[in-house]
Amino acid sequence: MHCCRGLAAMAAGKSHLEIFKDALQDPEVPADPILTLEAPSVMLRIRWVEQMPWIALSIGVEATRKELVPFLTSKVTETFNSDAFVEGLEDEVLTHLAVVLGDFADYVGGPSEAWCLLEPLFALCNTDETLVREAAVKSIIQLSEKIALEPKGPELLFKHMVKSTLDLFDDTVAPRQAGWFSSRVSAYGLVATAYKACAASAEKGVTATIEAPVYAKDDCKAPWTPDTTMEQIIGLFTASDQRAEPMVRRAIAGNIEAFASAIGPEKTRTALVPLWMTLVGYASEVDTSIRVKALQCSKAIFQVTAFRESDLGTGSKNPTQTYLDCAADAKSWRVRVAVAESLADVAMATGIGKRMPPPDPSYPPTPADEKLLQETFLSLLNDSEAEVKHASAKCAAAAAFVLGETYAVSELVDPLIKQARPRLVALDDHF
Repeated sequence: MHCCRGLAAMAAGKSHLEIFKDALQDPEVPADPILTLEAPSVMLRIRWVEQMPWIALSIGVEATRKELVPFLTSKVTETFNSDAFVEGLEDEVLTHLAVVLGDFADYVGGPSEAWCLLEPLFALCNTDETLVREAAVKSIIQLSEKIALEPKGPELLFKHMVKSTLDLFDDTVAPRQAGWFSSRVSAYGLVATAYKACAASAEKGVTATIEAPVYAKDDCKAPWTPDTTMEQIIGLFTASDQRAEPMVRRAIAGNIEAFASAIGPEKTRTALVPLWMTLVGYASEVDTSIRVKALQCSKAIFQVTAFRESDLGTGSKNPTQTYLDCAADAKSWRVRVAVAESLADVAMATGIGKRMPPPDPSYPPTPADEKLLQETFLSLLNDSEAEVKHASAKCAAAAAFVLGETYAVSELVDPLIKQARPRLVALDDHF
């Protein structure tokens, strides 16, 4: 029956694009012979989204850019503006759409024209559904990497990708009034790519400017150049408000490492180290996941910070003390697990064990610093929580490699064997 309807549509003179549009509006009309009559509408829509490359091939690159992509953008926008959500596209369909668009550059004329795909993807960054947002962010980064390789790639990214990323921080746009934090979560996932695009534009001498966002301060209302935009992006990323939604702070914490890689060691040291200390230092149980995300980025922080350095203008504590305090956190075993999993990377980054040079030769790690980390890892290995013990044991090989052979044999291998022997004997007796 579906097949007959599809053939009837073709016979009626409808193009492939018109059939596709009808499919998203009413998936029961444009037949898909592969699926049965009992398949739900969402599955039929997903099937048609997956067939988008064939639709694009049949109508050509120009029609794809001028008709198909604008149609998808309007459909996504309609979904978020719809009074009754059931009238829009389902989250599963939007997720598949985001994934397909990430691989759609060749169907719109190649990387030099792929910027047109950014509009529907940035529209998807506004949704409250995490899977949709993550798929959209991933596809934007994927397309940006392709566009950046073009001769005019940096300029295209600066005009389209960077501008759209900055607009995600604007909470006055209608679709974001109910849950505007969603767009900001997406924005923090894209700032590293946006910063790289600005840096590439500045390096190539791009003279283009973008309009300052509506939330820009009065002294920053003039059009932004790539250099200006880089400084503003750092300001947006580091302006962490403790009253912000936990999802926003979690997004900041989870993207510190990528952003540190984009902005370089010096700016990481001055801008991100204090931010990291703030995120890791949260005491509320609600903020446990934020602290864990920040601790997972500890390597990026200690790659630019000497192990006992304190001159950061952040008060009495330094990054080392902040990090080690988490290992003794009695409230959350998840925080202690994050320390156990990151300790070997921190030791390596700071030059302890002499596996890597220290980030600052004027602050080389001392034997006392190495002893401190050894004792910290040993305390985690003997933690009262089984989850912390398990995580520490899994990381024991990496810790032993960095913290020294003598320590590994006397403090790690022997105790682990003693802990495992009773269990092995019991298991042997059982069989």
